[in-house]
Amino acid sequence: MNPTATIPVVTAANNSEEVIPVIETLKHLCLDEEGLSNVEYALLLVLIVIVGITAWQTLGVQVSEEVNALGSK
Repeated sequence: MNPTATIPVVTAANNSEEVIPVIETLKHLCLDEEGLSNVEYALLLVLIVIVGITAWQTLGVQVSEEVNALGSK
């Protein structure tokens, strides 16, 4: 991707075409707080999944050991 590439944008005020650099557009998208809640929800979901997998693995080993211990008695 060429960092000096530009994106033409038509402004509503005077219908003239304004050229905005790609880097500036990406900065604007990163700083836009409207989409931030979606990112926060995605990160929260990832955190919940990681905690769930860790708990499943830990509890799975403990339950397996208990079942084996009961079976050997």
